[in-house]
Amino acid sequence: MSDTPTTTDRPPPVCGWVKLYHPSGVLVTLPVPDGSFDYQGAFANVGQAVAAGFLVDAPGLEAGEMKDQATWVVRKDVENKNDGTISASIALYRDGERYSFLTVYLDTPEEISAFQYASGLKLNQLPKYVGSGKLEKGKDRQTDQLFTKAPKAFGVVMRANPKHDPNETDATKKKPARLFVRWEAQMPPPKVLSNEEQEEEVTRWFTWLDSQVKPPTLDEVNEALPSLSQLDAARKRQVWDKLAKYVQPHNWVFNREAKRYEEDRRPVASAADVPF
Repeated sequence: MSDTPTTTDRPPPVCGWVKLYHPSGVLVTLPVPDGSFDYQGAFANVGQAVAAGFLVDAPGLEAGEMKDQATWVVRKDVENKNDGTISASIALYRDGERYSFLTVYLDTPEEISAFQYASGLKLNQLPKYVGSGKLEKGKDRQTDQLFTKAPKAFGVVMRANPKHDPNETDATKKKPARLFVRWEAQMPPPKVLSNEEQEEEVTRWFTWLDSQVKPPTLDEVNEALPSLSQLDAARKRQVWDKLAKYVQPHNWVFNREAKRYEEDRRPVASAADVPF
């Protein structure tokens, strides 16, 4: 007797897939076959999996949070409509996909440091995309040069945006589908430096700012600012005074809210008001 399955033994061809939620909160991907399917059995199996101890939310995530992996990024500088300040935005792309699944805004030195720690990339080394809309990967050879691949895929935690309307056709009113929560890889707390190490850090700052060969750029200064959190108040003020003299001919001013320098002509912050 032949073991070859007959036509009636073969499962019907799948015409598509549908994503549906189980009452437990599990998002299930189910086939839509050209024929019948045991949806009641699938429903019961998901319930048994949850009852056996499988988790609805990934470990380390709060309710409503989701995690994904990014491999490619595109940097774009955007202007804040409220105060005219400039922030870096990072569009994240999954490996093998053409469209960005999330955009993250980096408004402070701490946020820049967190991105760099999670991704293994340096913000000031990313090419800047100047244009409107989001880039489609693989569409154009010239714009593909603006994509940067991370050393390895890195995790990002998101949540659904309750203000997102998938039916909104006005691009100026449409809200993103997902909101950034945090990077999966979190930076360790700042190291507590000894007095000797703090003096070395101050010397490093002074030598760096005095460099005639390669003076620090705006991005490089902002990237280095979080390191001041390792210094005591007196040494912070020393560096802050030095910075105030360095930025003056560059027309950079310190944005207290964003905790970074920007190209602007507003009054320079007092050296006595150390923001770190």
